[in-house]
Amino acid sequence: MSLPPEDPDELREWWGRQPPEEQHRLASLWDVARPAREFVEQIWGEKSLTHAWPLVDPLLRQCLSQHWLYNNRSDVAASGWHVDEVTAAIIADQPSHPLWRHMERVQLRDLHSTWDDLRSWGTGTATRLYGPDIEAVTFFPPGLKVFEPGATSVMYQFLMRYDVEAGWRVLNLWDYFPEPGWPPRLWPESRP
Repeated sequence: MSLPPEDPDELREWWGRQPPEEQHRLASLWDVARPAREFVEQIWGEKSLTHAWPLVDPLLRQCLSQHWLYNNRSDVAASGWHVDEVTAAIIADQPSHPLWRHMERVQLRDLHSTWDDLRSWGTGTATRLYGPDIEAVTFFPPGLKVFEPGATSVMYQFLMRYDVEAGWRVLNLWDYFPEPGWPPRLWPESRP
C-alpha cells in the first residue's frame, strides 16, 4: 500500500491524480482519522488531556478513569471519595472533579513516557473495519512510504467508534475493545 506524500504541495498533486471514487474513499477515511489526529495533537502537542477528552469515547473515558482510580484506590478511599462517583464525574466531556487534574497529569506522563510522539506519523490510506460503527486508524512511522506484505514496522492502531451526535471518537489506543471493571481491561492480557 502506498501512502500519500507528506509534503503539502506533493499531496495536492497526488490528490488531483486520484480518480473521483478514490477521492471519495479517502475523504471518508479522513472523517475517521481526523479525530485521531486531533487527539494526538492535543496529547503530544498541547499536552492537554482536558482538550483531548471530548474526542475520547465514553467507554474509554470510563476505563481510563477506572484504571487510574484502581491504581490509586487506597489514597482515593482515604480521602473520602467513592470510586464509582469519581468515575461518573470524570467521564463528562468537561470534567470538573477535583481529582481530574491528578488523573490528567498521570495519564499524560504515562502516554509521553511509553508512546512515540505520533504528531509526525502518517495514517494509512485505509481503515480496518471492526464492526458497523468501529474502525481502526493505523499510524505509520515517518518516512514509511510503502508497507510491503511480510514487512515489519512499529505502528499504532487506534480503535475509533462512531456516535451519531458526536461523530468519530477514540475508543482505544490499541486494537482491542476496552472492558470496564475494577480493574478495567484496556489491552489483551498478552500486552503489558
